[in-house]
Amino acid sequence: MADNDGQKLRRIADKLVQMAEAGEMQAIKELGDRLDGKPSQQVDLGNAGGEPFLTKIVREVVDPNRTQDTNP
Repeated sequence: MADNDGQKLRRIADKLVQMAEAGEMQAIKELGDRLDGKPSQQVDLGNAGGEPFLTKIVREVVDPNRTQDTNP
């Protein structure tokens, strides 16, 4: 049966190409995804005003033994 699998896949691929040539959009998309890869997803890291969400990173070192009421 394994010998036949290659022939079956070839027939399926041929049929898909025929469908794409006939203008079937799903077949065209499927071939494009298989041959060129799916397009990467674009990620928008800005807010509605176009400004980035992240504008500054602050690193603060805190003494765990110090209480909030005492001054440094």
